[in-house]
Amino acid sequence: MEANSVNPVLVALGKIYERFFGQFGHQHLTVSKAFKKDLAEKFGIPLDKISVLYDRAVAGKFKELTLKEKHELFGRIELDGVFTNKDGSLKESRPILLITSTSYTPDEDLGLFVKSLEKYAIKSLKDSKMARLHVIVTGAGP
Repeated sequence: MEANSVNPVLVALGKIYERFFGQFGHQHLTVSKAFKKDLAEKFGIPLDKISVLYDRAVAGKFKELTLKEKHELFGRIELDGVFTNKDGSLKESRPILLITSTSYTPDEDLGLFVKSLEKYAIKSLKDSKMARLHVIVTGAGP
């Protein structure tokens, strides 16, 4: 078995363990309201025992780029002229830029993201008014 492959029996046992013991927890944390709803429906955990703690960037670590910085960044990653004009202003009919980060580990399944992109692509073939997408996947991993 490869080092980064997942043993399906171990995964199944982990799910059974979580489903059984999860109902005995005093309080649960999720990162979204949708995840809270999912826990309640799939695990039978009462909503009042689940709190949402939103996953947010650390204050002061990130900042919004200025138009000039965006233009320079797009040039460095060979996307100059796609999102900004030569003067650095944003193009009116620019595509949508999606950026996601992953550690490329077995517990992070990008399958849902890829399926969503496929559905968008199929729909955009039928509707020419839909914006084009540029997707950047970043992260470190095995």
